Amino acid sequence: MKLLFTYIFTLLVQAIVAQNDSIKSSFPTHSNNTQASILEQYVMEGLNNNLALLQRNLEYSKSIENLKQARALFLPKITASSDYTLAQGGRSFDLSVNDMLSPELQPLLQALKDANLSLFRDNSIQLLPNNFHETKVRLIQPLFNTDVFYNYKAQKHLISMEDAKRNVFINELTNDIKVAYFQYMQATDGIKIYESGIVTLKELVRLNKSLVVNGIRTKDYIYKAEYELSRIEMEIVEIRKQQELSKAYFNFLLNRDLEADIIEESNTQNNVHAEALEESIALALQNRQELAQMQSAIFATKNLYQLNKANRWVPTAAVVTDAGYQGDAYKFTAKEEFWLVQLKMKWDAFNGGAKKASMQKAKIDMEILESKSLELKQQITLQTINAYNNYLAAQNMLELSKISLKSAKQSFDIIAKQYNKNTVILIEYLEAQNKYTKAQIDVSIAKKNLSINQTELEKVIANSQ
Repeated sequence: MKLLFTYIFTLLVQAIVAQNDSIKSSFPTHSNNTQASILEQYVMEGLNNNLALLQRNLEYSKSIENLKQARALFLPKITASSDYTLAQGGRSFDLSVNDMLSPELQPLLQALKDANLSLFRDNSIQLLPNNFHETKVRLIQPLFNTDVFYNYKAQKHLISMEDAKRNVFINELTNDIKVAYFQYMQATDGIKIYESGIVTLKELVRLNKSLVVNGIRTKDYIYKAEYELSRIEMEIVEIRKQQELSKAYFNFLLNRDLEADIIEESNTQNNVHAEALEESIALALQNRQELAQMQSAIFATKNLYQLNKANRWVPTAAVVTDAGYQGDAYKFTAKEEFWLVQLKMKWDAFNGGAKKASMQKAKIDMEILESKSLELKQQITLQTINAYNNYLAAQNMLELSKISLKSAKQSFDIIAKQYNKNTVILIEYLEAQNKYTKAQIDVSIAKKNLSINQTELEKVIANSQ
């Protein structure tokens, strides 16, 4: 009995140690790197603080706990229980020992009975146990169980699926942070350009007032310049509104105060050469976590199919061991000791075709996922082609906008000198100034669009992590 208790205690300790053996999770940890650009540091901050990503991490952590539960089913289950019973009444049976003796002894028994003497008394035995206790330790060790085996494999693939889902969100969040930053910078650049134009227009108003005082020009020159100045100021008000919205959304992604200042980076252009289209498609099909997520789902469904298939033909087996004390009154002596070992096997020979239907359903689910996987590859290929072409178009637009800016600046410089010499009219000056301002805005937009399109291309090929 002591050896049996020692064995059970050893298994109990091993089970506890195995249950507490943790699976290390690979949550993304990002430390601020002084060598990283400002935008990269903002991305790191977002990946560390974003609330939605925190929820994805918790989902991943939950899947790890599910795997621990599935693994625990392989280990022995040890329970301790104690029952004490008091009972009275209920069913009973009469036991007459005298009637059970041989007929040769009946005359003697009758004589003793006549003399009011008896060797054996008749008894009425109650079937319900009274003043009875059972205190035991039960150990259940699965020997063979396909449910446990394939459930464990499925949970491992579900962990991979949750990890892939989390990486998909990281890729999306990285892209959103960069795009929001570029949009904020675009609005900021627009404000600077328009403010520079305001300086020019204020100088124009001052010059026209001076020329009007000297009788060289009429007051309508002043009014036209002031109107243009007011129009530019209204443009700045509108852009500032866009700037504040971009700032609030950017800070929201980083889980910061929505009014927190954003540090401007002098050069946000990523000088990364875009790969050839074929190579970009290959990288996207290799890196995209959506495909890894889909593949993990297919594997998990395949395990479910194998589980249902095995259930049709393979029985389950387990060993059940009880050891403890059993007897009248609450006593623990050698007389009350007992142990019991059972080998249990179970096989459902017939269940109306339910298992076959479950197996076919899992097979259909697996085929559906495989079809979706092929569709997803086509979608990723199409996304890559669009993002690649948009990136090339953004490059061309930037080069063209730079050429336009150079021409607009040269034209404005010439017309400004002619205007100061009173050889061109005001409307020509304002038209040249507007073209120059618009050309500056176009270059700023083209630069940020190139950065945004490159970020989109990186997201599509999952190359921004």
